[in-house]
Amino acid sequence: MQDQSIYFSTLLKIPTPRLVVFYNGEGKQPERRVLKLCDSFKVSDADPELELKVTILNINPGYNQELVENCQTLMEYMQYVATVREYAKKSSIEEAVPKAVDECIEKGILRDLLLRNKAEVVAMSIFEYNEEDELKKLRAAERRGGYDEGILLAKREDVFALLEDFGEIPDGLHQKISSQQDEAVLMKWLKLAAHAGSIEEFARQISQ
Repeated sequence: MQDQSIYFSTLLKIPTPRLVVFYNGEGKQPERRVLKLCDSFKVSDADPELELKVTILNINPGYNQELVENCQTLMEYMQYVATVREYAKKSSIEEAVPKAVDECIEKGILRDLLLRNKAEVVAMSIFEYNEEDELKKLRAAERRGGYDEGILLAKREDVFALLEDFGEIPDGLHQKISSQQDEAVLMKWLKLAAHAGSIEEFARQISQ
């Protein structure tokens, strides 16, 4: 209304929000869990000024069956996902999704939705499936990268520990060791540091 101010002195009531995510991925997840924003804070706070909670409900077979069975659309969606996965075991996802869509239409699974939006469903399913696969590869690569970096860090620290017995390590040498990414080189340096008589001797040996 034009004669109503956009500023209010009284508290404006809003609907109570609740965030729920249905999980149907292939990774192992509990039946129900709650993710909290504060768990990501660097400093733990028993009473954070900003908080967000998301309830994750696993709707894979064997989990939250009462919920799935009481919602026909949700149950048929899971049947569709299972059909896609079965076809994907035998062919590429680009071939599997259209076959799964046709089978579900024939069996009456999400029939009206799939008939109305077949092209969109196929495109979205292929994208989501490929995205999930890529995320799995990314997480695996990150784990491998973190493991490899941990090994390099440990070897650098071992070299530093041996050299520090002789005194303070010069900035240039410290930087050279810190930036070394080759595990074989660091292993060689570790052996040299163990037998060197001084920091200067070690520095000469790795510069040769």
